[in-house]
Amino acid sequence: SLKIQSQGQEPGPKPEDPEPGPEPEPKPGPEPGPKPEDPEPGPEPEPKPGPEPGPKPEDPEPGPEPEPKPGPEPGPKPEENSTTGGTSRLSNHMAFLTFPLKCLGFVL
Repeated sequence: SLKIQSQGQEPGPKPEDPEPGPEPEPKPGPEPGPKPEDPEPGPEPEPKPGPEPGPKPEDPEPGPEPEPKPGPEPGPKPEENSTTGGTSRLSNHMAFLTFPLKCLGFVL
C-alpha cells in the first residue's frame, strides 16, 4: 500500500519535470538544439532575445528592422497625434509581418 501511495504522489517519474505538461514549451527555449524547427540555425537565435518575445507583435525588439524606426521624426509634432498613432500601428504591423519573413529568410 505504501508503494501505491508513493507512486500516486509522484505521477512524473522524472523529478526534473514534475509538471511535464505545461513546461515543455519554455524549456526548449534556452536549448535551440531540440527545436526541430531550427536545428541548424540554433546558434543564431541565442544572441537574439527575439525567440521568446518574438511572438509579441507589440515588442519592437525584433530591432534588426531599422526601417520602421523612422517614426520618431513625426513624433516632435504634437499637433499630428493621428500621424504618430498611425506610425506606431504601421511599425507594429510591419514588425509582425516581417518577423516570420525574416525567420524564414534566416532558415533559408
